[in-house]
Parts: sequence; structure tokens; C-alpha cells
Amino acid sequence: MPGRVAPYLVATIGVHGSASTWVFNVVRELLIDAFGEPRVLSLYADELALLPDEPTRAGRHLLIKSHHGSEPLDAWLAAQQARIVLSVRDPRDAAISMAQRFNAPFNHTVRWIANDCNRLLRLAPQGHPLLRYEDRFFEDPAEAEDNAPFVLVEYLDGHSEYDDDQYQNKQVRRYHIKSPLLS
Repeated sequence: MPGRVAPYLVATIGVHGSASTWVFNVVRELLIDAFGEPRVLSLYADELALLPDEPTRAGRHLLIKSHHGSEPLDAWLAAQQARIVLSVRDPRDAAISMAQRFNAPFNHTVRWIANDCNRLLRLAPQGHPLLRYEDRFFEDPAEAEDNAPFVLVEYLDGHSEYDDDQYQNKQVRRYHIKSPLLS
């Protein structure tokens, strides 16, 4: 990529049940389309120790999905000047959704969501794009310019066009991006 010295480091951080997997999948597909699958390393990590070592990351764009995270991971992301996209959902709805979806005890899902929310309380004031589940950013392509996908695309900046057929994950097939990405 002309003019770019370092690969992208992007973290999608969200409350459980906030369509955080959808956001992660969209960003991953955009990175793969722009740079090719071999140049993109994507993973889930809530702790710094879970990240691959530097030789494994070398020359590759790193995409991290995370929920409750840790202060050391957040400090590392800040030091690396990662592009961070946050997703949030009403905690009451998120806890109930997770309990139903994973057949988990409600007191466990409440704890998951509380941990996620504590992290977002640390990160949201830093000005990262914040996507609200209640805005249904993942459902209506006609509303895209007011919702998450455009925020993601403008946040990552660049140029390219995409259509629904390019997405391999069924969760992102309904989204149609026609906006700049990754220059």
C-alpha cells in the first residue's frame, strides 16, 4: 500500500450482545478485501498475553475482537495508536440476550456485561467511534450513512467499493458498503 509504513492495528471492542461479532466480521472482510487474506491476522483477545508475538504479526494487519479486556491490553492498544471501534447495547437487554442465547445463568451474564461496561466507561471518553445496538446499524443498508458501517469505513479511511456478495459470513451479507476504505 503506497505511503503506509506500518500495518493497521484495529480493535473492535464491544459489550456482549451488541453485534460486536458483526462489527468484527465487517472490519475483517474489509481488511481482507483491501490487503488479501494472508496479510490479515484476526483473533479474539481480552489479555495482552493472548496476542501473537511480534514475528508472527510482522507485516500483517492485526484485527482484535475483545469484550471485557484488561488495562494492560488497553494501554498497549493506546501506545500502538490502534484504531478502536466500540459497540454497546442496553446492559439489561444484553444480559438477558446472553442468558437466553448461551443458556447461561443470569447472574453470570450480568457479570459479563458489567465487566464489558466498565471497560467501555474507560474507553468511550477517548473519542473512539461508538456504535449503539439500539440504532440497528447492522440491519438496514438504506440507513447506512447514519449508522455503524459508514462510521467504520470513514474511520478506517481509504477507497474501494464492496457489495453484498463479497462477504463470506452470513452476518455481514446484508450490509452494502459504498464508501471509501483503507487508503
